Amino acid sequence: MSRSSTMTATRGHGSAGESRGWLLNGLAPTRHPASASPLGVRQQEDRPAADALNRTRPGQRGLTLIELLTTISIMVILLMLVAPSYHDVFLNTKLTNQANDFVSSLILARSEAIKGSVRVTVCKSSNGTACQTTGTWEAGWLVFRDTNGNGSLDAGESVIQRGDPLNTGFRLVGSTEVGNYVSYTSIGVPRLANGNVQSGTLTLCRANPSVGSQGRRILIDATGRVSVDKIEGMTTCPPA
Repeated sequence: MSRSSTMTATRGHGSAGESRGWLLNGLAPTRHPASASPLGVRQQEDRPAADALNRTRPGQRGLTLIELLTTISIMVILLMLVAPSYHDVFLNTKLTNQANDFVSSLILARSEAIKGSVRVTVCKSSNGTACQTTGTWEAGWLVFRDTNGNGSLDAGESVIQRGDPLNTGFRLVGSTEVGNYVSYTSIGVPRLANGNVQSGTLTLCRANPSVGSQGRRILIDATGRVSVDKIEGMTTCPPA
């Protein structure tokens, strides 16, 4: 027998011996299906996790109709309680800003009168070119150098500032002494055109669409000092 034949026989005998050894031990060689692959194994491992996500978590549920209506009702009540407070804050801010605008014009007029040693007047004006003696202050005002001291803007007199109208619905009404103008002399004291001492009060309030619960009182004393007081519990606004 040739050497190659002997080696072939030995291999065959070895394979048979191995098979008999497995059988004697009660075991069989493991064979993987042809379709098995790492990808297939991964998909089988991920399936329980996906099933767990699709299941409803314990303790989770939606709102019932009664619970939803109760929640909405509570929100509506809270909004009704907050709305008046917000409205008061909004009104207070507008009153403060507009009172400050007018007071700033008065302070400017007094300062210019002292600095220039000339009479300076603040008068009502709805068109920004002439003083008026009708209506109230909410339409606007002028600050000008009143060289002849008559409380009215005449030819040749220069305008220092034009005040803008107040917000719609607001009213600014002066008492008799300051109903049409406020005029400062060269020493900074207010005087009427006839030379008499001038002092008075202007009331700022919201007239429309309803009277505001608060307002501002602008006080001008005989020395020219200006102050602002807050008015609470207003029920009426001075007529225009």
